[in-house]
Amino acid sequence: MNLTLRMRVIAAALIGAYALLGLRLFHLSVVRGAELRERAIERMQRRMTLPALRGSILDRHGEVVARDEPTWDLHVRISQLDGRQSIRRLARRLHIRTSVLKSAVDQLEEQVGASPGPTELRLPGLIVHPSERDLLNMRMAPEDTWGFWLHPEPSGDLVDAYAVYVDLDELRGRSSIRRAADLLGEECSAEELAELVNRKHVNLLEALDRRFEGVEISPRRRRRAVADREAQSFPIVFDVPAELARAIGLHPEAFVGFEHVARVVRRYPAGDSAMPMIGQVTLFRDLRQDIGQSRLKQAPYNPANLTGAAGVEAAFEEALHGVDGFQFFDRDRDGGGKALIAHEPPRNGVDVRLTIDLELQRIAERALDASGRPGAVVAMDVIAGEVLVLASSPRIDPEEISSRWEEIGQLHHNPLTSIAVRPAFDTPPGSVFKLVTAIAGLETGKIVPGVTLHDCLPGKRPYCGNHSVRGAIGPAKLVSPNRR
Repeated sequence: MNLTLRMRVIAAALIGAYALLGLRLFHLSVVRGAELRERAIERMQRRMTLPALRGSILDRHGEVVARDEPTWDLHVRISQLDGRQSIRRLARRLHIRTSVLKSAVDQLEEQVGASPGPTELRLPGLIVHPSERDLLNMRMAPEDTWGFWLHPEPSGDLVDAYAVYVDLDELRGRSSIRRAADLLGEECSAEELAELVNRKHVNLLEALDRRFEGVEISPRRRRRAVADREAQSFPIVFDVPAELARAIGLHPEAFVGFEHVARVVRRYPAGDSAMPMIGQVTLFRDLRQDIGQSRLKQAPYNPANLTGAAGVEAAFEEALHGVDGFQFFDRDRDGGGKALIAHEPPRNGVDVRLTIDLELQRIAERALDASGRPGAVVAMDVIAGEVLVLASSPRIDPEEISSRWEEIGQLHHNPLTSIAVRPAFDTPPGSVFKLVTAIAGLETGKIVPGVTLHDCLPGKRPYCGNHSVRGAIGPAKLVSPNRR
């Protein structure tokens, strides 16, 4: 009887255990299946954005006036590079205080000092008992606690014990800096890159000091503000080689603290020639909200895309704008064996060819510059109705706009605006339009050769440009200069 009861109890226990296991499997595969699948894909795949190029702007002969060039910038996260983020995450995983782990690291670093030797060392006096889940998370996401690893430690306890080891060079970002500097080549050495990072950190702290100047703030709130800023991404090197950008994209764990950010630069090979007419581009996130919303209805944008803000760049935005592409790479357990599993090529914008002749444009601009006065020159092919020259002075090289922005705002004649196409209330057509009114008068018979007109009308006193009254005049003087 007792044996039968025991068998039943054991059978019931086994059935219950298998039922719980089945429920757990159902929960993982069905309830959380989509979430876990996405997390696994994120761990095993890397996404690289392929920036689309904006269409070029050409003159009537195909000479390039404006074009896009893709480039990459190197960004840094201070909290990742100096190991503080790894320390915080490891402390949470191991369920110990962050200050305890940080103190052990600082103590070990003081012992090692600057003397050459191994940097992979055991943290003194630190034995931890992580759960299986914590160990699994550390293996699945090594970049979260980069610089640390656990090693089994003999122990008489039932719970497995582990010693904590640290690679100081990896933790403090020195290895990341060396690897990045190697790919930067002669442009930037490891020492120079480290100095750039330190300078960025100092500037960050000084900016926070200015922000909190004269404001009473608790030390805890200030530490939190500093930590939040240090966790943000800041650019430190612009236009880095594509090899570095690709290496960071495929091996983020080897460049912890650094990120590559794609950027497209608008170049103007013709310099300031035709610049007021061509206009400017700006980042999509800097556009006025109403303009941005209307453009989003026509094509997809991301905040870092360049978009036309004025002139030809804005008028032909729909044609010039491109659509970014992407690449997904599959990674094996060791981080090697990269394989391209998905690829969407970027769709570049369409080139726009103008009727402008750059050679004639330069001749007109040189003549305007020689006069030393603001002005404009327009030349057209009256048969085809094409504009050959649309010159304006003053002008500015587009690549100098950002560095001279404050100076531009103080100029009486804005070099970003073409005088040739300003509204009539700003630069009225003046004497040029007298030809139109005079021809209309002759064709309708309102004006005949030999007629005499009077400058003064009852109750009116029209003036010329020199504030004088001409009196009686004929058709020839009617279209002469300096009359409005």
